[in-house]
Amino acid sequence: MSNKEATRHYSFTFNTLDEANQVCNKIQHIFKPDNGTIFVDGLSLYILKENSLSHQIHKHVSELKRNPDFKIEKRIALKKTLFTSAILASTAIIPSFPVFANTELFIGEWQTTYGTLRISRFSEDTDLLVGIYGDNDNNRIIGSVQNNVFSGMWYRSETDTLDGLNEFDDETSGLFIFVIGSERQFDGGWVRHGREDEASTLSEGDYWNGVRTGVPHTNVTDTVTPVSILFNSTYGDIDLQRQGNFPGYVGTYDNGDVILIKLGLTLGGLWLHNTGRFGSLALANTTEGTNLIGRWDYIQGAMRGGEWRFEPRDEILETSYSPYASVAANAQWLKGEGHTHAINYTGTNRDTGSTGGKLDHSQLMSVLNEQGHAFVGLTGHECYPGEHRIPGYRNSPEIDSNDIPDGFTPFKVLENQVRATEPNWPENNPHSARWAPITNGDVHRIYLDTDRDVGFIMGHPDYYPGIVVNGQVDQATSRGQRMLGVEVYNRYGDDRCPADIESLGSKGANPYGFEFWDNQLSSDSRDYPIWAFAGDDSFLHKHGRQTSETSLSTALDAAPAVKYRNDKGFLITALPDDFNEQDLENRQNEVTNSLTSGKFYASGGKNIRFSNIYYDTNNHTLSVTAERPVNWYVYCNNQQLRLGINNESGHTSIDYSAGSFTQSTTSADIITQPRGYTRLEARISEQVTISNRLSVTTSYRGISCLPVVVSGDVSDLATEGEFLYFVNERHQPAVIVQSEFSEANNETTIYILNDGGGQTDSRMNPNRYLNYLTVGDTMKFVQRAWLQPAWANPSDDFNSVVEQLEAATVGSR
Repeated sequence: MSNKEATRHYSFTFNTLDEANQVCNKIQHIFKPDNGTIFVDGLSLYILKENSLSHQIHKHVSELKRNPDFKIEKRIALKKTLFTSAILASTAIIPSFPVFANTELFIGEWQTTYGTLRISRFSEDTDLLVGIYGDNDNNRIIGSVQNNVFSGMWYRSETDTLDGLNEFDDETSGLFIFVIGSERQFDGGWVRHGREDEASTLSEGDYWNGVRTGVPHTNVTDTVTPVSILFNSTYGDIDLQRQGNFPGYVGTYDNGDVILIKLGLTLGGLWLHNTGRFGSLALANTTEGTNLIGRWDYIQGAMRGGEWRFEPRDEILETSYSPYASVAANAQWLKGEGHTHAINYTGTNRDTGSTGGKLDHSQLMSVLNEQGHAFVGLTGHECYPGEHRIPGYRNSPEIDSNDIPDGFTPFKVLENQVRATEPNWPENNPHSARWAPITNGDVHRIYLDTDRDVGFIMGHPDYYPGIVVNGQVDQATSRGQRMLGVEVYNRYGDDRCPADIESLGSKGANPYGFEFWDNQLSSDSRDYPIWAFAGDDSFLHKHGRQTSETSLSTALDAAPAVKYRNDKGFLITALPDDFNEQDLENRQNEVTNSLTSGKFYASGGKNIRFSNIYYDTNNHTLSVTAERPVNWYVYCNNQQLRLGINNESGHTSIDYSAGSFTQSTTSADIITQPRGYTRLEARISEQVTISNRLSVTTSYRGISCLPVVVSGDVSDLATEGEFLYFVNERHQPAVIVQSEFSEANNETTIYILNDGGGQTDSRMNPNRYLNYLTVGDTMKFVQRAWLQPAWANPSDDFNSVVEQLEAATVGSR
């Protein structure tokens, strides 16, 4: 063979002529290629590159050369049987609908968002189109066409072959979809696609528009993105689940998976067969407006594609569960703390150190009682208060009943932060049998029930740089212990968060754990309720560095010196109307029962309070009223839903068709979605501009403060213990001591704590506010609150756990 001819062929050299002939004969028997596609010359086997089968044959010859026993016949036979039977079956199941692959609409040159795109036909015997885009010839696309839809895969390759396309890497491959609205322009989009633990993952994405000549347009198709879309299809039922921050969807069919992008009323992307083969899929809406007619093609190989029709179907919501459905109509909603430290309940030498609580438990309870708290979970590291610690930790005294304010309810909480060492549980404690070590990560497990193993709360999961991941949760639950809840807000992180609180790009010192919560709620391995908790954690720090009882008492009297660091993260709990008349033991039982059964909501701000929380099990609807207008957000199965405002009631409700991702009203009526969980969240975000500030600090009620003046009356938001956040700047927030409104000037003076000199906590950055707060700065108030989810069609296992959590009898604390 001449050198010129050799460049048009793949070649393999074998040790003997018989070995080369055996492989050649096997390939010819199975693939039946055209004459001249594969042949033997000497000890070499050649495959013609230009033939449409060449890529597939090349791959199998490579496998046979490495492993002569490779069962190529079984793999090919299985592939042909599955695809042929599926295609034949579809003709009988679904009425015939013409497959229109209008490839000529797309062939040619386009000016696009990502540079010039040149599209051509892949080969004469397939309907696949390929393209090269941008300044780099390695940027390529390949896909199918159905009517006015072209979709498939974008990838990066140095050659025009399709070798290696089965290795999905979200840095070098993904999905695209183009929808032509006229002959001269298309709307489009793209997402990244990867594979993790044999599952598809979609991430990132944006619009990708094009025109035949000129500059790509910016007006794109408005896309409604529901959390899930259900179809009956040619190849079985498909349940598409929203994934990624662009409208991407992942689903399964009878013989594999589909990964698609939604643009307007169209879908497009890839199918992945269980055998490992894959191809492109384009779906266009039919004249009926809701059905989708599609074409699939086989990317790796010469097999022609076929029709794939999608017909929408509804999922029936038969039953639902919400903890609010069983709240008594006459219940009172009381505020309390579930995660709080004091001198007596912290780790080694933490009473005089720079971490942990700074007041003893009697002073702590007095302050909380003054602020309107009805209960507190007194928290100890590695032990319950009054019980023995693990070696290296000192003991804590029992709570003295004489220290408890009238009607106040303390109970014992354990925080296990020594992740690989088991706490020294009291004898016969039920937690011990199911506690499991965690090998790494900053994982804090919180136990709020001393007598029942109802599970643990994951404390501040996103606070540390080494954030908690699913693998660590799997370790913690490996012996059967459940996760009772997640701290979705922890003030300990808020004090130290250096980023914009509403656009956290870093997980370090992140006070919020709701993303982690959504991940756990969406996990198939956790088929039980997981509640949202909030807490101030380590707070009520003393004024200065007093360590004696006398100086602490002095600090306590110098209000609000010890109070500005709390009362932002708390729980509002449904309790019986005669709660205050009960004795301490019964009150403790009532509080822990309500917390373990989800009859509460979690708050990260004092201005969001709810009333009329009601769940209608017949209509599967949660109705809530806030005391002031708030921004409502709804999440379902880790995806955000669109909301609208009901024209008759004025309440916020779900609206897929024309809604936005938030609505501001005082009331919301949220229907539980027919799959997984649905949860409601409320937020306040209000910006102000600093119009004046004093050049020196001021003593306000005995505390060194920096006064700043803003326009208007925001005294209801600028309250003791709240934060004034920087906008977009990476600085820790300003802690508010108090504020005063001047009606004459229509201005609010906000007194910001001057943390210089270590008057509160030596870990704070000295003078952090003095250095950054200037006239003209835009600051903001941010508050959030989380209601507990509702679950659709709960399983028997789920209901069994609910029954356990709602059990009425518990021991004393």
